[in-house]
Formats: sequence, C-alpha cells, structure tokens
Amino acid sequence: MRVKLLSIGIQPASAQAGVKASVPPDKTLRVSVTIQNMMETASVYGVGIYIYIGSLSEPTGDIAADHETWLGEAEQTGGVIDDAALAPLEQRTYQIDFPGSDFTAGVKDVAAVVFIVAEPTFWCDELYDPDAIEIQEKPEVVIPAGGVSYEEV
Repeated sequence: MRVKLLSIGIQPASAQAGVKASVPPDKTLRVSVTIQNMMETASVYGVGIYIYIGSLSEPTGDIAADHETWLGEAEQTGGVIDDAALAPLEQRTYQIDFPGSDFTAGVKDVAAVVFIVAEPTFWCDELYDPDAIEIQEKPEVVIPAGGVSYEEV
C-alpha cells in the first residue's frame, strides 16, 4: 500500500512566493493536505492524516518516530481519518482549521503524516515545511480613561 503526501497548503496564503503566511490571532489558520493513492490497481481504506504546528524537529525519515516526536513538540495538532475508499491513483485534499488565538505569537513549522489505520499502523509518508507560518502578536487592548469628576454628595 502506498499513499503519498503531495502538498501542504497554508491559508491565508502569502501574496509573495517564499514568504511565510502571516496569521492574525483573531483569524483561523487553514491547513490543506493533498494525498494520492500511488497504487494503480487497488483502493485504500482508512487513510489518516495528522498535522503538527509549532517548533518542530526536522524529520528523520522514520515516520512513526517523527510522529511521536512532533506530538510532543507541537503547539497544536489536528487530524482526520477517512474511511471512504481512495481509488487507484486518486488524489484527495483534506482541510483542518486551527484558531489563531490557540497559538502563541511567532514563527511556526508545519508537518504532516499520512498513515493507514491498521494493526499495526502503516506509516506512508510525511512532509515538513519549516518556518511556514507566523502568528502575529495579539494587539494590546487600550481603553483610555474618559475623565474623572468629583462631587460632594
């Protein structure tokens, strides 16, 4: 069985190539992951996607070990399991939303793994995008005093 991760997309997308997406804390970060069943004759069932966002280690090539490492390092994680058949050579895109308010400000790495739900888990592929996003600082709330008055009662 072979399912390949084709891409990780970040929204809001940056207007300039090579510049990380910048997310205000009051907005939602949408991560899109596109996969493809690389087998020419067999469908795949029980495909899982896991996404990690934070200050992540670079991948080692051992997908299961990277999954465990990234789970411990990630500031936020999310995922999906799809029981629908992924037909031979079919591509499918999944989207997972993360509220910007759930992050601390700063630059974040994004990684994803794809696996087949089985016993044991069949780890298929991983992608790692360093410094992919920047979560902006939360604006300081300033409420000026309108004035003070005194009177005798």
